[in-house]
Amino acid sequence: MIASKYNFFFTSRKKFYVYNSLTNSLLELDDDVYDILLQANQGEVQLSSESFDDDLYKALIDNGILVDSHKDELLIYKSIIHSMRAQESFMHLTIAPTTDCNFNCFYCFERNKQPLYMKESVMDSIVKYISSFPLLRTIKITWFGGEPLMANNEIRTLYSKLSSIPNIKIVNSDIVTTGFYLDDDAIQMLKEVNVRNAQITLDGNKQSHNKIKYDTSGVDVFDRVINNVHDLINKYPDFHITFRINLTKRNAAEYVDLHRFLISEFPGKNVGISPAFVADRNPNSKGRHSDSNIFFNNKESCDFVIELITKFGIPTTFTLYPDQQLCECAIRDKMAISFDPLGFAYKCWERIGSYKYAIGKLNDSGSLEAINQKELNRELYGADPLENTECCDCAYLPICHGGCPIKRIQNEYEGYDNELCTSKKGRIDQFLKIHLRLKELGYNNR
Repeated sequence: MIASKYNFFFTSRKKFYVYNSLTNSLLELDDDVYDILLQANQGEVQLSSESFDDDLYKALIDNGILVDSHKDELLIYKSIIHSMRAQESFMHLTIAPTTDCNFNCFYCFERNKQPLYMKESVMDSIVKYISSFPLLRTIKITWFGGEPLMANNEIRTLYSKLSSIPNIKIVNSDIVTTGFYLDDDAIQMLKEVNVRNAQITLDGNKQSHNKIKYDTSGVDVFDRVINNVHDLINKYPDFHITFRINLTKRNAAEYVDLHRFLISEFPGKNVGISPAFVADRNPNSKGRHSDSNIFFNNKESCDFVIELITKFGIPTTFTLYPDQQLCECAIRDKMAISFDPLGFAYKCWERIGSYKYAIGKLNDSGSLEAINQKELNRELYGADPLENTECCDCAYLPICHGGCPIKRIQNEYEGYDNELCTSKKGRIDQFLKIHLRLKELGYNNR
Protein backbone atom coordinates (compact mmCIF):
# COMPACT_ATOMS: atom_id res chain seq x y z
CA MET A 1 0.00 0.00 0.00
CA ILE A 2 1.06 3.63 -0.57
CA ALA A 3 -0.07 6.93 0.91
CA SER A 4 -2.96 8.55 -0.97
CA LYS A 5 -2.14 11.56 -3.11
CA TYR A 6 -5.23 13.20 -1.59
CA ASN A 7 -3.71 13.25 1.90
CA PHE A 8 -3.05 16.52 3.73
CA PHE A 9 -0.96 16.47 6.92
CA PHE A 10 -1.04 19.15 9.60
CA THR A 11 -0.58 19.69 13.30
CA SER A 12 -2.80 21.61 15.70
CA ARG A 13 -2.26 22.19 19.41
CA LYS A 14 0.46 19.56 19.54
CA LYS A 15 -1.77 16.97 17.92
CA PHE A 16 -1.19 15.29 14.57
CA TYR A 17 -3.77 14.88 11.82
CA VAL A 18 -4.26 13.60 8.30
CA TYR A 19 -7.13 14.69 6.07
CA ASN A 20 -8.12 12.97 2.82
CA SER A 21 -9.97 15.11 0.30
CA LEU A 22 -11.36 12.15 -1.67
CA THR A 23 -12.96 10.35 1.27
CA ASN A 24 -13.40 13.50 3.38
CA SER A 25 -11.84 11.66 6.32
CA LEU A 26 -10.03 13.43 9.14
CA LEU A 27 -8.00 11.26 11.52
CA GLU A 28 -5.93 12.08 14.57
CA LEU A 29 -2.64 10.17 14.60
CA ASP A 30 0.13 9.32 17.01
CA ASP A 31 3.29 11.25 16.25
CA ASP A 32 5.20 8.17 15.09
CA VAL A 33 2.39 7.11 12.71
CA TYR A 34 2.18 10.69 11.48
CA ASP A 35 5.91 10.67 10.65
CA ILE A 36 5.68 7.33 8.83
CA LEU A 37 2.75 8.48 6.69
CA LEU A 38 4.22 11.92 6.06
CA GLN A 39 7.45 10.42 4.77
CA ALA A 40 5.53 7.91 2.69
CA ASN A 41 3.44 10.70 1.23
CA GLN A 42 6.55 12.40 -0.15
CA GLY A 43 7.20 9.45 -2.43
CA GLU A 44 5.48 6.25 -3.48
CA VAL A 45 6.89 4.33 -0.52
CA GLN A 46 5.33 0.94 0.02
CA LEU A 47 3.80 0.41 3.45
CA SER A 48 2.65 -2.89 4.90
CA SER A 49 0.59 -3.99 7.87
CA GLU A 50 3.83 -4.56 9.76
CA SER A 51 4.19 -0.79 10.19
CA PHE A 52 0.87 -0.47 12.10
CA ASP A 53 -1.35 -2.45 14.41
CA ASP A 54 -4.23 -4.31 12.73
CA ASP A 55 -7.03 -1.93 13.67
CA LEU A 56 -5.09 1.14 12.62
CA TYR A 57 -4.00 -0.43 9.35
CA LYS A 58 -7.62 -1.24 8.51
CA ALA A 59 -8.75 2.27 9.48
CA LEU A 60 -6.11 3.84 7.24
CA ILE A 61 -7.32 1.75 4.31
CA ASP A 62 -11.02 2.26 5.02
CA ASN A 63 -10.54 6.04 5.16
CA GLY A 64 -8.50 6.16 1.97
CA ILE A 65 -5.28 7.22 3.67
CA LEU A 66 -3.55 4.16 2.26
CA VAL A 67 -4.34 2.97 -1.27
CA ASP A 68 -3.14 0.45 -3.82
CA SER A 69 -2.25 3.05 -6.45
CA HIS A 70 -2.71 6.70 -7.26
CA LYS A 71 -4.10 5.83 -10.69
CA ASP A 72 -6.84 3.73 -9.16
CA GLU A 73 -7.92 6.38 -6.67
CA LEU A 74 -8.18 8.92 -9.48
CA LEU A 75 -10.39 6.42 -11.29
CA ILE A 76 -12.60 6.25 -8.20
CA TYR A 77 -13.12 10.00 -8.42
CA LYS A 78 -13.70 9.86 -12.17
CA SER A 79 -16.22 7.05 -11.82
CA ILE A 80 -18.26 9.07 -9.32
CA ILE A 81 -18.28 12.18 -11.50
CA HIS A 82 -19.02 10.33 -14.73
CA SER A 83 -21.93 8.47 -13.14
CA MET A 84 -23.40 11.76 -11.95
CA ARG A 85 -23.05 13.28 -15.39
CA ALA A 86 -24.76 10.30 -16.98
CA GLN A 87 -27.67 9.82 -14.56
CA GLU A 88 -31.19 10.22 -15.97
CA SER A 89 -33.43 9.89 -12.91
CA PHE A 90 -33.02 13.38 -11.40
CA MET A 91 -33.34 16.85 -12.92
CA HIS A 92 -32.38 20.22 -11.48
CA LEU A 93 -34.79 22.51 -13.27
CA THR A 94 -34.25 26.27 -13.06
CA ILE A 95 -37.17 28.40 -14.18
CA ALA A 96 -37.19 32.14 -14.78
CA PRO A 97 -40.94 32.87 -15.00
CA THR A 98 -39.99 36.46 -15.77
CA THR A 99 -36.88 38.43 -16.63
CA ASP A 100 -38.53 41.57 -15.29
CA CYS A 101 -36.98 43.25 -12.25
CA ASN A 102 -37.59 46.50 -10.41
CA PHE A 103 -33.89 46.90 -9.59
CA ASN A 104 -30.80 47.42 -11.74
CA CYS A 105 -27.84 46.16 -9.67
CA PHE A 106 -24.48 47.03 -11.19
CA TYR A 107 -23.15 43.49 -10.84
CA CYS A 108 -26.13 41.69 -12.40
CA PHE A 109 -25.20 39.31 -15.19
CA GLU A 110 -28.52 40.04 -16.90
CA ARG A 111 -27.34 43.25 -18.55
CA ASN A 112 -30.42 43.94 -20.65
CA LYS A 113 -33.32 42.72 -18.55
CA GLN A 114 -36.63 42.69 -20.41
CA PRO A 115 -40.13 42.70 -18.85
CA LEU A 116 -40.96 39.28 -20.28
CA TYR A 117 -43.37 36.88 -18.57
CA MET A 118 -43.80 33.20 -19.34
CA LYS A 119 -46.89 32.27 -21.33
CA GLU A 120 -48.83 29.05 -20.86
CA SER A 121 -47.72 27.83 -24.26
CA VAL A 122 -44.10 27.89 -23.05
CA MET A 123 -45.13 26.18 -19.81
CA ASP A 124 -46.81 23.41 -21.80
CA SER A 125 -43.64 22.97 -23.83
CA ILE A 126 -41.60 22.64 -20.63
CA VAL A 127 -43.99 19.96 -19.38
CA LYS A 128 -43.66 18.07 -22.68
CA TYR A 129 -39.88 18.40 -22.53
CA ILE A 130 -39.73 16.96 -19.03
CA SER A 131 -42.17 14.19 -19.91
CA SER A 132 -39.85 13.05 -22.71
CA PHE A 133 -37.35 11.51 -20.29
CA PRO A 134 -38.57 7.97 -19.53
CA LEU A 135 -36.20 7.39 -16.60
CA LEU A 136 -36.80 10.74 -14.88
CA ARG A 137 -38.36 10.32 -11.42
CA THR A 138 -37.54 13.39 -9.31
CA ILE A 139 -37.14 17.12 -9.92
CA LYS A 140 -35.69 19.97 -7.92
CA ILE A 141 -36.99 23.38 -8.98
CA THR A 142 -35.18 26.67 -8.50
CA TRP A 143 -37.35 29.70 -9.24
CA PHE A 144 -35.13 32.40 -10.66
CA GLY A 145 -35.39 35.72 -12.49
CA GLY A 146 -35.31 38.64 -13.04
CA GLU A 147 -37.34 38.86 -9.88
CA PRO A 148 -39.49 35.72 -9.70
CA LEU A 149 -41.90 37.20 -7.14
CA MET A 150 -43.10 39.55 -9.86
CA ALA A 151 -44.59 36.46 -11.50
CA ASN A 152 -46.55 34.73 -8.72
CA ASN A 153 -49.39 33.60 -10.96
CA GLU A 154 -46.99 32.24 -13.56
CA ILE A 155 -45.25 30.23 -10.84
CA ARG A 156 -48.58 28.88 -9.60
CA THR A 157 -49.67 27.84 -13.07
CA LEU A 158 -46.42 26.18 -14.06
CA TYR A 159 -46.09 24.36 -10.74
CA SER A 160 -49.60 22.96 -11.15
CA LYS A 161 -48.69 21.67 -14.60
CA LEU A 162 -45.35 20.21 -13.45
CA SER A 163 -46.82 18.50 -10.40
CA SER A 164 -49.36 16.75 -12.62
CA ILE A 165 -46.74 14.92 -14.71
CA PRO A 166 -47.21 11.16 -14.07
CA ASN A 167 -44.45 9.23 -12.26
CA ILE A 168 -42.38 12.34 -11.54
CA LYS A 169 -42.13 13.88 -8.08
CA ILE A 170 -41.00 17.40 -7.22
CA VAL A 171 -38.78 16.73 -4.21
CA ASN A 172 -37.46 20.19 -3.46
CA SER A 173 -38.10 23.78 -4.48
CA ASP A 174 -36.27 26.99 -3.67
CA ILE A 175 -36.29 30.57 -4.88
CA VAL A 176 -33.72 33.32 -5.43
CA THR A 177 -35.23 36.71 -4.68
CA THR A 178 -34.54 40.23 -3.47
CA GLY A 179 -37.36 39.85 -0.94
CA PHE A 180 -38.91 43.16 -2.01
CA TYR A 181 -42.16 41.53 -3.16
CA LEU A 182 -42.56 39.10 -0.24
CA ASP A 183 -46.12 40.23 0.45
CA ASP A 184 -49.13 38.17 1.56
CA ASP A 185 -49.82 36.89 -1.94
CA ALA A 186 -46.21 35.83 -2.42
CA ILE A 187 -46.14 34.01 0.92
CA GLN A 188 -49.35 32.19 0.07
CA MET A 189 -47.94 31.30 -3.34
CA LEU A 190 -44.76 29.89 -1.78
CA LYS A 191 -46.90 27.63 0.40
CA GLU A 192 -49.01 26.50 -2.55
CA VAL A 193 -46.01 25.51 -4.67
CA ASN A 194 -44.14 23.97 -1.73
CA VAL A 195 -41.13 26.27 -1.83
CA ARG A 196 -39.32 25.83 1.48
CA ASN A 197 -36.08 27.74 0.96
CA ALA A 198 -35.20 31.22 -0.24
CA GLN A 199 -31.97 33.02 -0.94
CA ILE A 200 -32.48 36.72 -0.28
CA THR A 201 -29.80 39.14 -1.37
CA LEU A 202 -28.60 42.08 0.69
CA ASP A 203 -25.93 44.52 -0.45
CA GLY A 204 -24.58 45.60 2.91
CA ASN A 205 -26.20 47.69 5.61
CA LYS A 206 -29.27 49.84 5.02
CA GLN A 207 -27.41 52.72 3.43
CA SER A 208 -25.34 50.55 1.07
CA HIS A 209 -28.23 48.27 0.18
CA ASN A 210 -30.52 51.16 -0.66
CA LYS A 211 -27.91 52.72 -2.93
CA ILE A 212 -27.74 49.57 -5.06
CA LYS A 213 -31.33 48.40 -4.78
CA TYR A 214 -33.53 51.46 -4.84
CA ASP A 215 -37.15 51.94 -5.81
CA THR A 216 -38.40 54.98 -7.67
CA SER A 217 -41.23 55.37 -5.15
CA GLY A 218 -38.69 56.31 -2.50
CA VAL A 219 -39.57 53.41 -0.18
CA ASP A 220 -36.84 52.21 2.21
CA VAL A 221 -35.99 48.98 0.41
CA PHE A 222 -33.84 47.54 3.21
CA ASP A 223 -36.50 48.01 5.89
CA ARG A 224 -39.15 46.62 3.59
CA VAL A 225 -37.16 43.44 2.99
CA ILE A 226 -36.49 42.93 6.71
CA ASN A 227 -40.17 43.48 7.53
CA ASN A 228 -41.18 41.10 4.76
CA VAL A 229 -38.92 38.39 6.18
CA HIS A 230 -40.48 38.83 9.62
CA ASP A 231 -43.89 38.42 8.03
CA LEU A 232 -42.76 35.33 6.10
CA ILE A 233 -41.34 33.69 9.21
CA ASN A 234 -44.51 34.34 11.21
CA LYS A 235 -46.79 32.99 8.51
CA TYR A 236 -44.56 30.16 7.24
CA PRO A 237 -42.40 29.05 10.22
CA ASP A 238 -41.00 25.99 8.44
CA PHE A 239 -39.49 28.16 5.75
CA HIS A 240 -35.69 28.53 5.64
CA ILE A 241 -34.07 31.79 4.58
CA THR A 242 -30.46 32.40 3.67
CA PHE A 243 -29.38 36.01 3.53
CA ARG A 244 -26.75 36.26 0.81
CA ILE A 245 -24.63 39.31 1.59
CA ASN A 246 -23.13 40.52 -1.67
CA LEU A 247 -19.69 41.89 -0.89
CA THR A 248 -17.28 44.18 -2.62
CA LYS A 249 -14.43 46.10 -1.04
CA ARG A 250 -16.80 49.05 -0.78
CA ASN A 251 -19.14 47.36 1.69
CA ALA A 252 -17.13 44.46 3.15
CA ALA A 253 -16.38 46.37 6.37
CA GLU A 254 -20.13 46.38 7.06
CA TYR A 255 -20.44 42.60 7.15
CA VAL A 256 -19.74 42.05 10.85
CA ASP A 257 -22.29 44.62 12.01
CA LEU A 258 -24.84 43.45 9.45
CA HIS A 259 -24.36 39.84 10.56
CA ARG A 260 -24.88 40.83 14.19
CA PHE A 261 -27.95 42.87 13.25
CA LEU A 262 -29.54 39.92 11.41
CA ILE A 263 -28.77 37.54 14.27
CA SER A 264 -30.41 39.88 16.76
CA GLU A 265 -33.31 40.60 14.41
CA PHE A 266 -34.15 36.91 13.90
CA PRO A 267 -33.04 35.11 17.10
CA GLY A 268 -33.62 31.38 17.01
CA LYS A 269 -35.30 31.58 13.63
CA ASN A 270 -34.70 29.42 10.58
CA VAL A 271 -32.33 31.98 9.09
CA GLY A 272 -28.79 31.63 7.75
CA ILE A 273 -26.31 34.31 6.69
CA SER A 274 -23.60 33.89 4.08
CA PRO A 275 -21.12 36.25 2.44
CA ALA A 276 -20.95 36.21 -1.34
CA PHE A 277 -18.17 37.92 -3.23
CA VAL A 278 -19.44 39.91 -6.19
CA ALA A 279 -17.85 38.89 -9.48
CA ASP A 280 -16.54 41.36 -12.02
CA ARG A 281 -19.18 41.17 -14.78
CA ASN A 282 -17.46 43.62 -17.10
CA PRO A 283 -17.00 41.61 -20.32
CA ASN A 284 -14.00 43.74 -21.22
CA SER A 285 -12.08 42.73 -18.09
CA LYS A 286 -11.98 39.08 -19.20
CA GLY A 287 -11.81 37.90 -15.59
CA ARG A 288 -8.73 39.95 -14.82
CA HIS A 289 -10.36 42.07 -12.08
CA SER A 290 -10.19 45.36 -13.95
CA ASP A 291 -10.88 47.24 -10.71
CA SER A 292 -8.95 45.73 -7.80
CA ASN A 293 -10.36 48.49 -5.58
CA ILE A 294 -13.82 46.94 -5.87
CA PHE A 295 -13.58 43.19 -6.41
CA PHE A 296 -11.95 40.52 -4.24
CA ASN A 297 -9.55 38.01 -5.70
CA ASN A 298 -9.34 34.47 -4.28
CA LYS A 299 -6.65 35.26 -1.74
CA GLU A 300 -8.46 38.34 -0.49
CA SER A 301 -11.78 36.55 -0.13
CA CYS A 302 -10.03 33.72 1.72
CA ASP A 303 -8.35 36.19 4.07
CA PHE A 304 -11.71 37.84 4.70
CA VAL A 305 -13.62 34.72 5.71
CA ILE A 306 -10.77 33.45 7.87
CA GLU A 307 -10.65 36.78 9.68
CA LEU A 308 -14.41 36.60 10.24
CA ILE A 309 -14.06 33.40 12.26
CA THR A 310 -10.68 33.98 13.92
CA LYS A 311 -11.19 37.64 14.87
CA PHE A 312 -14.96 37.98 15.20
CA GLY A 313 -16.10 34.40 15.84
CA ILE A 314 -18.38 34.39 12.79
CA PRO A 315 -18.41 31.06 10.92
CA THR A 316 -19.52 31.08 7.29
CA THR A 317 -20.19 28.54 4.58
CA PHE A 318 -16.62 29.14 3.43
CA THR A 319 -15.10 28.10 6.76
CA LEU A 320 -17.15 25.00 7.34
CA TYR A 321 -15.34 21.69 7.39
CA PRO A 322 -14.78 20.87 3.73
CA ASP A 323 -17.71 18.48 3.64
CA GLN A 324 -18.47 18.90 -0.03
CA GLN A 325 -20.33 16.07 -1.57
CA LEU A 326 -18.53 14.66 -4.56
CA CYS A 327 -20.58 16.55 -7.10
CA GLU A 328 -19.52 19.17 -9.57
CA CYS A 329 -21.51 22.03 -11.08
CA ALA A 330 -24.78 20.83 -12.56
CA ILE A 331 -24.09 22.12 -16.07
CA ARG A 332 -21.99 19.01 -16.74
CA ASP A 333 -25.08 16.94 -15.89
CA LYS A 334 -27.01 16.42 -19.11
CA MET A 335 -30.30 16.50 -17.16
CA ALA A 336 -29.81 19.93 -15.57
CA ILE A 337 -31.38 22.78 -17.51
CA SER A 338 -32.70 26.33 -17.18
CA PHE A 339 -35.52 28.00 -19.09
CA ASP A 340 -36.32 31.67 -19.58
CA PRO A 341 -39.81 33.10 -20.22
CA LEU A 342 -39.53 32.63 -23.99
CA GLY A 343 -38.51 28.98 -23.72
CA PHE A 344 -34.83 29.49 -24.46
CA ALA A 345 -32.78 26.82 -22.70
CA TYR A 346 -29.47 27.27 -20.90
CA LYS A 347 -27.14 24.95 -19.01
CA CYS A 348 -26.14 27.65 -16.48
CA TRP A 349 -28.68 29.95 -14.84
CA GLU A 350 -26.19 32.81 -15.05
CA ARG A 351 -26.59 32.60 -18.82
CA ILE A 352 -30.33 33.37 -18.68
CA GLY A 353 -31.16 36.30 -20.93
CA SER A 354 -27.92 36.04 -22.94
CA TYR A 355 -29.37 34.40 -26.03
CA LYS A 356 -25.99 33.74 -27.63
CA TYR A 357 -25.38 31.22 -24.82
CA ALA A 358 -28.75 29.51 -25.15
CA ILE A 359 -28.34 25.88 -26.15
CA GLY A 360 -31.68 25.87 -27.97
CA LYS A 361 -35.31 26.89 -27.76
CA LEU A 362 -38.38 24.82 -26.98
CA ASN A 363 -40.90 24.28 -29.74
CA ASP A 364 -44.59 23.47 -29.27
CA SER A 365 -43.89 19.75 -29.05
CA GLY A 366 -41.44 20.20 -26.17
CA SER A 367 -38.30 19.53 -28.18
CA LEU A 368 -35.29 21.80 -28.34
CA GLU A 369 -34.75 23.27 -31.77
CA ALA A 370 -32.16 25.62 -33.22
CA ILE A 371 -29.61 23.72 -31.16
CA ASN A 372 -26.46 25.72 -30.45
CA GLN A 373 -24.22 22.67 -30.68
CA LYS A 374 -21.01 24.61 -30.13
CA GLU A 375 -22.23 26.07 -26.85
CA LEU A 376 -23.80 22.80 -25.73
CA ASN A 377 -20.58 20.88 -26.41
CA ARG A 378 -18.50 23.43 -24.55
CA GLU A 379 -20.70 23.40 -21.47
CA LEU A 380 -21.08 19.63 -21.31
CA TYR A 381 -17.58 18.62 -22.35
CA GLY A 382 -15.32 21.64 -22.84
CA ALA A 383 -12.39 22.50 -20.57
CA ASP A 384 -13.06 19.31 -18.63
CA PRO A 385 -10.89 19.05 -15.49
CA LEU A 386 -10.98 15.26 -15.87
CA GLU A 387 -8.97 15.72 -19.05
CA ASN A 388 -6.58 18.25 -17.56
CA THR A 389 -3.31 16.79 -16.28
CA GLU A 390 -2.74 19.54 -13.73
CA CYS A 391 -6.21 19.05 -12.23
CA CYS A 392 -5.95 15.26 -12.22
CA ASP A 393 -2.64 15.48 -10.38
CA CYS A 394 -4.01 17.94 -7.81
CA ALA A 395 -5.01 16.83 -4.31
CA TYR A 396 -7.65 19.58 -4.24
CA LEU A 397 -9.65 18.18 -7.16
CA PRO A 398 -12.27 16.45 -4.95
CA ILE A 399 -12.79 19.78 -3.16
CA CYS A 400 -13.04 22.22 -6.08
CA HIS A 401 -13.90 19.83 -8.96
CA GLY A 402 -11.87 22.01 -11.28
CA GLY A 403 -13.67 25.21 -10.35
CA CYS A 404 -16.57 26.90 -12.13
CA PRO A 405 -17.08 25.25 -15.55
CA ILE A 406 -18.17 28.54 -17.11
CA LYS A 407 -14.95 30.21 -15.97
CA ARG A 408 -12.95 27.27 -17.34
CA ILE A 409 -14.77 27.54 -20.66
CA GLN A 410 -14.21 31.29 -20.80
CA ASN A 411 -10.50 30.79 -20.20
CA GLU A 412 -10.12 28.12 -22.87
CA TYR A 413 -12.39 29.48 -25.59
CA GLU A 414 -12.90 33.19 -24.97
CA GLY A 415 -9.52 34.49 -23.85
CA TYR A 416 -10.43 35.05 -20.21
CA ASP A 417 -8.04 34.80 -17.27
CA ASN A 418 -10.40 33.70 -14.50
CA GLU A 419 -9.08 32.27 -11.25
CA LEU A 420 -10.10 28.61 -11.23
CA CYS A 421 -8.55 27.01 -8.16
CA THR A 422 -10.31 26.88 -4.81
CA SER A 423 -9.38 29.63 -2.37
CA LYS A 424 -8.52 26.80 0.05
CA LYS A 425 -5.57 25.78 -2.11
CA GLY A 426 -2.39 25.95 -0.07
CA ARG A 427 -4.41 26.84 3.03
CA ILE A 428 -6.49 23.75 3.74
CA ASP A 429 -4.80 23.33 7.11
CA GLN A 430 -6.24 26.67 8.26
CA PHE A 431 -9.78 25.54 7.45
CA LEU A 432 -9.27 22.18 9.12
CA LYS A 433 -7.93 23.84 12.26
CA ILE A 434 -11.01 26.06 12.30
CA HIS A 435 -13.16 22.92 12.08
CA LEU A 436 -11.36 21.35 15.02
CA ARG A 437 -11.68 24.50 17.11
CA LEU A 438 -15.40 24.83 16.37
CA LYS A 439 -15.88 21.18 17.21
CA GLU A 440 -14.23 21.75 20.59
CA LEU A 441 -16.71 24.55 21.20
CA GLY A 442 -19.61 22.23 20.43
CA TYR A 443 -20.39 23.73 17.04
CA ASN A 444 -21.39 21.10 14.47
CA ASN A 445 -19.90 22.56 11.32
CA ARG A 446 -20.18 19.51 9.13
